[in-house]
Amino acid sequence: MKTIADELHLDVETVRNYFGGANYDRGKSVGIHLEQGPDGGIVELDDTTILDMARDMLSGKKHFAES
Repeated sequence: MKTIADELHLDVETVRNYFGGANYDRGKSVGIHLEQGPDGGIVELDDTTILDMARDMLSGKKHFAES
């Protein structure tokens, strides 16, 4: 999360909030909309930049310098 936060010039708490955290004292809201429903419901993301970066890191498509 720190790597993504550094790369995107965000507070690490904002990145945590994107993945389900709820620290809005230090981090910002990240545009996630949840709607409960059968089989879990619906998640709508306003911006997938953080998710795309995390996927690229996990798949090895994108490498970042160690902090």
